[in-house]
Amino acid sequence: AYYVQNGFLSAQVKTSHKLSRDRDSVRIAADISEGIRTFIGSVSYEGIPERLGADVVKISAELEAKPYNSGIVKDAVPRIKGLLASEGYIYAQVKEKTEFSTDSSKADIVFTADVKNMAETGQIYVAGNLNTKERTVRKLLKLQEGEPFSVLELSDGLRNLRNQKIFRSVSSYTSDTGSDTDTLDVLDSVEEYPPYYFQASGGYESFV
Repeated sequence: AYYVQNGFLSAQVKTSHKLSRDRDSVRIAADISEGIRTFIGSVSYEGIPERLGADVVKISAELEAKPYNSGIVKDAVPRIKGLLASEGYIYAQVKEKTEFSTDSSKADIVFTADVKNMAETGQIYVAGNLNTKERTVRKLLKLQEGEPFSVLELSDGLRNLRNQKIFRSVSSYTSDTGSDTDTLDVLDSVEEYPPYYFQASGGYESFV
């Protein structure tokens, strides 16, 4: 497994052992045939929107000229899907294809994206806010109605709300995403901390 993870896809390992005369120790020998080491050659993309070019170039730089490891290559697929989702392509599918050279010394990788339709942010509803103005919640949420629905922006917006320290809980719900709908409505639900107040017999007041 160690050799395969480092590009030696056809490595063979045989082990043997020999007990000492007193049988109180053992000598282990490993006979290793590494074979040809495979390196990642070119990494290319099909169906990726141009504005994501700089982001996928970073993935290419991490892969190219490195020892071939199928696990690392497959791990790039959800990363690319995440980049697409951040731009509104939440239904995009990404497939990976590896083409080996004749002598298996090089592996070229092609990632193909089926972008489908872009999801748009529909109506944004805010619930649970009693003291905090709705426009404040909307501003911190970052999503804008009518713009591409971005999972990344939604996540950042929820983090913004939590960082204000005025809400006990923050959660978000979207309309059904199972039908490849073009528009997603968003419900942002918040729970504010209650304004605790008490008055002592001596007249001392404290607000928390």
